[in-house]
Amino acid sequence: MRYLRKIYIIIIFAMTLLFQGCIEITEKVIVNEDRSGSMSLSAGLGASNTIMALIGQFADFEIDDDMLGDVARAVRILKSCDGISNVRFTDNMRKGNVELSFDFKDDNSLNKALYAVGEVEKNFFQPNIYKVNSSKFVRNNTTRWLLMFMEQEEENLPDESLYDLVQVKSVYQMPNDIKRVKTSGNYKTSADNRTITTTHFLSDLVDEKINTRVKVKY
Repeated sequence: MRYLRKIYIIIIFAMTLLFQGCIEITEKVIVNEDRSGSMSLSAGLGASNTIMALIGQFADFEIDDDMLGDVARAVRILKSCDGISNVRFTDNMRKGNVELSFDFKDDNSLNKALYAVGEVEKNFFQPNIYKVNSSKFVRNNTTRWLLMFMEQEEENLPDESLYDLVQVKSVYQMPNDIKRVKTSGNYKTSADNRTITTTHFLSDLVDEKINTRVKVKY
């Protein structure tokens, strides 16, 4: 259980920011024709939330030293991983927005890098988080890991009533037209039929234990 929490230190960082005042985290994966791509994880007020954005103009969102240390460590590890490039961490704390992004050579490099961030060497028996081939993209279910993290950090989390204000969004962009999508939740397809977006409130993930696995054929 301990290493699973470490694997998702990037997402955990984003969630911690949310609990300090942000209301949206976004996971975005762009897949290229040759199975390479880019990934970003961001936390922020959400561009559509005008009231919260205005509040962000007058209030700084603080990041404690331990959190900054975790992010700095994650950036260092990602930069040292084979097949990972263009690692970037940007923040605009005045507006309450942060983002960690990087490019990956293939899904093998992506999964190994995420495990490396958790200080675990990826082997055959450990599950892939993402799978990419010439015609298919899979993002496996991580709700169980999220719930384990929240159970471990229960004393540091806000009242559950605030979970209704937190949105978790995933954006997956394919290199070709999407033929079929399989997921337990609702999703939206872009006008060009190459990107799908799923959105869940944190309260629904916690209460209904929604399976976040997504399979896209293209």
